[in-house]
Amino acid sequence: MAFTNFEWDERKNKINLLKHGYDFSIGIIALNDPQAITSDARQDYGELRQITIGRVAEEVFIVVVHTDRNGVTRIISVRPANKKERRKYYDYNQDDF
Repeated sequence: MAFTNFEWDERKNKINLLKHGYDFSIGIIALNDPQAITSDARQDYGELRQITIGRVAEEVFIVVVHTDRNGVTRIISVRPANKKERRKYYDYNQDDF
């Protein structure tokens, strides 16, 4: 599934950049990774949130929390994937490595 329309809160983007070192715009790359893994966040935020693990460079993996609002993908947070998340990505895509 290709994600094409994006939005985010610029104030949260600046906070995220300071906290995690990533601008929300890099989340677009992860969301459009054809091997990305997406699952439900399973917490009650008043909307369905999803978590995507995607690769943005050769050995750079990030986690994107996002939701759909009227056909627009709203990025909520972006952070580096931890070891367990990277392993999940590799395991899910093992036939491609």
